[in-house]
Amino acid sequence: MFKLKFSPIVIVCIIVAVLTLTPYLVINRLNASRNILGETPRNSAFLELWQIDTFEGGSASRAHFLEKAAAKYKSANENVYVFVKTVGVEQAELMLSQGARPDIISFGIGAGELVAPISIDITAQNVRTDLLGGGVFNDRQLAVPWCFGGYVLCSTDTISIDEITSGEKQNIGVGQDYNAALLALNDNLRQHIVNTELSQYQAYVSFLEGDFEILLGTQRDFYRLNNRVENGKLSNVEYEFLAGYTDLVQYFSITTADEDLIPVAQNFVNYITSDAVQQNIDDIGLFPSANISVYQSGVYADFEHALSGELNVLNVFTSNEQIKVWQKGEI
Repeated sequence: MFKLKFSPIVIVCIIVAVLTLTPYLVINRLNASRNILGETPRNSAFLELWQIDTFEGGSASRAHFLEKAAAKYKSANENVYVFVKTVGVEQAELMLSQGARPDIISFGIGAGELVAPISIDITAQNVRTDLLGGGVFNDRQLAVPWCFGGYVLCSTDTISIDEITSGEKQNIGVGQDYNAALLALNDNLRQHIVNTELSQYQAYVSFLEGDFEILLGTQRDFYRLNNRVENGKLSNVEYEFLAGYTDLVQYFSITTADEDLIPVAQNFVNYITSDAVQQNIDDIGLFPSANISVYQSGVYADFEHALSGELNVLNVFTSNEQIKVWQKGEI
């Protein structure tokens, strides 16, 4: 049988070649594994978005809505990754003081003082001008609205709406977190507020327990009460949707410290305010910042219609000190 024989020199050369090529083979193998596991391609953009809830929403989470929208956005912009993180006002204050800096912040009334110092100029597309005005700070557009809610007077079937609006009843409860709900009422009705120290949810519970006959509620109270009626837990609730005022607006501000991410962040904001996304705002029981209607019939359509006229919108950067003054009824 023929046998191959290698000289010592050839053997040494083979060993050297193997040792030289092995690292490259291993690296290529690892890179292939990373791609299988979903490693992101080069030149990707990563946006960190903080969702700060300062008022109760509608029927579902705003953060979850943004997560779903971000997933669809990525399908058309494969190298852009938007990570949504829910944080409270106090948590955001602490994180910012420790040097954290998100690229976009979604926030409402009560968080403006935190957001304003790190916000940059932002442009708006496809949004209502009355809501847009609430995002101006020192003559600069620093925030763009993407959804909003409103106020509603609620009563049981033992009291008529006429009695509410005429001010004949003197038992109106109100819940206020960071918002200034009393600004939604006229002077006559404000005289009949019985408690301004409750949170929004506490006021809702007190209304159910009969502590007052009328609730000055929000879209969240409307959703809860409407569900109770549909489920047979309440016989009837009457609503008077309040037009002309809101401070329940969710805004975007661009806060990135990376100049390269500014146009990327702006593009994502434009996407959320586009009709394609705005037409799905009814998924969370809120109302679109675009000039479109998303509720075609029923009580939600009535609520939307009441808010369709021009609104007096409280500036989202209003100081918390001033808001507390209004919450006490000093208007």
